[in-house]
Amino acid sequence: ELYLTKSSIREEMKEVNFLLSKFNLRLKKRHEEGPLVKGSEFDRRMLMLCIFENHYHEAVNLYKNTDYLSFFEHEISVLSAQQVMAALDEERYEIRHIFLKTLRESECHILDGNTQRLSRYLLLMVSRYQAGYTITLSQKQRDYIHRFQEYHVAKMVIENCGHFSGFD
Repeated sequence: ELYLTKSSIREEMKEVNFLLSKFNLRLKKRHEEGPLVKGSEFDRRMLMLCIFENHYHEAVNLYKNTDYLSFFEHEISVLSAQQVMAALDEERYEIRHIFLKTLRESECHILDGNTQRLSRYLLLMVSRYQAGYTITLSQKQRDYIHRFQEYHVAKMVIENCGHFSGFD
């Protein structure tokens, strides 16, 4: 249907596998069901964020598919791709402003590009959690994270975003 040869698909799959390997993910083939991405939820989220930031904007007009975007927006209905992107940006901007205000009140400083990325990740985090995809940390990992100054800033950001669905 797509007018692709097996060899061109194999070449594309090399690139897919290379990208997956960069995020500690791999494809596992399931009998008669197609491939399944294997790896941790955290690694999946990092890949999703990378794809969204670096590649999705190129495909959004071509495919007009909101399934992928739904992980970055948890209240998508039947909207056009442009409406979805506008809704995503509006919520992300509000969250980013809360994030920036919280940062200004703290002693933490980060690059502006990272505030953009973190605001996207916050939306992804909430929607993946609501879809049942959680990250489990050991007590040792939690204790380690709690020692950082950034932990308290992150906690304040989440508390300040409490009026958004899912941040509670």
